[in-house]
Amino acid sequence: MKRNLSWYLVKLDRIAAWVLLVTILSFVVTGYGMTRGFMDVNLADQIHTHYLPVLLILSLSIHALYATRLSLKRWGIWQGKGKIILAFGYAIFLMFFLFVELFYGKLSKLNNVSSKSSPNTTAPLQNISGDNDYDEEGNGSVSTVPPQTQIGGSQSATQTFTSAELAKYDGQNGQPAYVAVNGTVYDVTNVFSNGRHHMHFAGRDLTDAFFSHHIQSQIDKYPVVGKMK
Repeated sequence: MKRNLSWYLVKLDRIAAWVLLVTILSFVVTGYGMTRGFMDVNLADQIHTHYLPVLLILSLSIHALYATRLSLKRWGIWQGKGKIILAFGYAIFLMFFLFVELFYGKLSKLNNVSSKSSPNTTAPLQNISGDNDYDEEGNGSVSTVPPQTQIGGSQSATQTFTSAELAKYDGQNGQPAYVAVNGTVYDVTNVFSNGRHHMHFAGRDLTDAFFSHHIQSQIDKYPVVGKMK
């Protein structure tokens, strides 16, 4: 029996629908795996953030494309212009999401690393209120106040951390949750539950992990408590 294009399209759509269903279920399972810890968090994060998004985009695009094609045919506008509009819209949709998923995070990371290395962007760390830290004689000084007392206070965030010192602020046993990003230490206690946010743990340098999914402005909103040595 001779099979026409429609037969292959139906088969492709059914495969895409099943892949889409499995992908969505996998998103749920790996998401709970990262936050509830019933599976290896590193494996769950790898699957959740690196593999499933691409499968979701491709399967959803194929499934939506076929449904749109059927609708256009039903409305009687599946002609030359309809095909061109659908193909163009599909290409834009697919390229946008693939670009965001595969390249945007890497470009943001490179831009922020470049900004960090530029001498024009280097500036002393300041506290949230914008006040400088002065000693009793009115001279600028390096604060020796522990970082815990600088949170939300008027002291300048000039605490210098080593990796070992940063590790103490892991969000456990009443400690605040600090992380280092691009050499700056931030207080992220509000978003780290018991010292963990998804598969990431407080008290560590999370520069690579952060810039793989976020941009600099998203970490700038958190209090600065110091810098890495």
